[in-house]
Amino acid sequence: MRQVRSLLRSHWLPKPSHLWLSTRTRTASLGFTTGPAADRLTAVLLWSMRLDGVTITWKHTIPGELTVTMTGRTSSGIAINTGTTAGVAELGGRLRNRTVAEVARSFRLDLDAAETLTVEELCKLIRAARDTGTGRGMNGAAA
Repeated sequence: MRQVRSLLRSHWLPKPSHLWLSTRTRTASLGFTTGPAADRLTAVLLWSMRLDGVTITWKHTIPGELTVTMTGRTSSGIAINTGTTAGVAELGGRLRNRTVAEVARSFRLDLDAAETLTVEELCKLIRAARDTGTGRGMNGAAA
């Protein structure tokens, strides 16, 4: 826990919506307060920049809700998973036929699907969420 706390403080990392830590002997799960979707996704992005062996995925398991998760390891081998959920509308997207999430004018994710995201794609999602927060997102978002 000390190394993770040090990582948080030395790199000014924001508290993510949820954080899971795993070592050979212990596992801890921490939940933090949430803010706007763009801030929650940015926290996932910033954590990914400070870890090794990072994988970012997103899932669409509940109609209209997307889950973005990141897994990686600290330099000493502590496994860290962090993630957040966001409504399709929060990302300026729309739900088609109640099963297909369309987000950031580029992405489509079917219900019950999971895909890997690149850092660049996560940045596009963050931009879409920021644009939605300022009223510049896609119109017609519906659940």
